[in-house]
Amino acid sequence: EERYKEAESEFIHANKPREAIDMYIHQQAWAEALAVANKYDPSASQDVYVAHARAEVDAGQRQHAEELFLLASKPELALSMYRDAGMWPEALSLAQRHLPHRLAEVSLACSQSEAQRGTGGKKEDFLSAGQQWEQKKQWSRAIESYLNARPDLIEDPKALEEIWDCAIDTARRHLTADKCRDVIMN
Repeated sequence: EERYKEAESEFIHANKPREAIDMYIHQQAWAEALAVANKYDPSASQDVYVAHARAEVDAGQRQHAEELFLLASKPELALSMYRDAGMWPEALSLAQRHLPHRLAEVSLACSQSEAQRGTGGKKEDFLSAGQQWEQKKQWSRAIESYLNARPDLIEDPKALEEIWDCAIDTARRHLTADKCRDVIMN
């Protein structure tokens, strides 16, 4: 601790406060890093908050990480954190509060994620998920996305039939006859 204060003093006297800040960030001494940033290089305080937030993400403390990302005026980093973790309710809430211009995009991504996992969504979500895999020429994944639609998730029989028809159509166009038959029979 004593040596870090000496090093900080040397960095400040050499007019290199950023070096002192980086030293403290490396030690995860957040209060000290922030104190130096606030006093000698206010623009670096955002970097301290972001570094601290990333450490909190690594420790599984996402709520605290969100707060730190917001202190750094980086709500998009908090959104990415939640999206990467598949924490869609938190991502939607954050977008609603801090990134309203991204709300529609996040909502669609949430629905598509649910459709791909077969855990919910609407007809359009299952169709969109399958079409995304088709665009990437991932035929089996596209078919799987379509077949994730089940009667307990899609109540309208016509909508369900339309989704399943996409699976059959994709199978006919891109799979061998045997594999296509398996899709149709299942």
